Amino acid sequence: MQNNLAKSSMYNLPESFLMGAGEKREKTGNMPGLVYPSFFKGSWIAVDFIGFMKEAASVGISWPVLLLRSVVVDLVRENPAPNTLVCYMRYAHMLKVLFLSDEGCTDNNCGHRLFREYQGYLAEGNKISRPVIIKPVAFWDGKGMVMALWPGGKDGCAHYASDPRILDAGNFLDYSSFPRSMLSMSCNIDRPGSDQMSIPLEPVSMFEYDGVIYTHGNSWFSYPS
Repeated sequence: MQNNLAKSSMYNLPESFLMGAGEKREKTGNMPGLVYPSFFKGSWIAVDFIGFMKEAASVGISWPVLLLRSVVVDLVRENPAPNTLVCYMRYAHMLKVLFLSDEGCTDNNCGHRLFREYQGYLAEGNKISRPVIIKPVAFWDGKGMVMALWPGGKDGCAHYASDPRILDAGNFLDYSSFPRSMLSMSCNIDRPGSDQMSIPLEPVSMFEYDGVIYTHGNSWFSYPS
């Protein structure tokens, strides 16, 4: 039976955070999720990726799960501007967490203390120097609920309890999901420190962080066409 998440509405990323459609087609051949420096509205915080991955492994979860949970906790605690979109960019030794908002950020002190005070903190800023492809994590509507955002794949967003979709956050060139049945061999997708994770089946998820229970919604998303 198809689950509730697959029946939920698709969340369309705000085009205001991305480069204009005309410029996008002309310069990139319609590459999804691309942001140019002149279109960047927000701030970013960089942390040590190797340390982040080791932390995820130490608590028995994959690093995309740790990232999502950290983002949810940060947004609930900070209560940033409504319509804040959180994305990430992964490099070999660095993870950049981007907080995009139409209100932007005028300096390097833009809150988000959970990441700024992280032991693996590296740097922060409110500008980017070159075009980047953003990978959405979650959306904050300013009303107390965080919506986790999940990518579909070339086959759409078919998501079944018998064949759940898998997110591969380790792919530098693509950001999509695929059915578990596409794996050539059986393995623990959600193993500690892994690049992969099972996309939640239900429309609402719950987890505990520092003794507090947090919840977030789940939705598929699409880049502006």
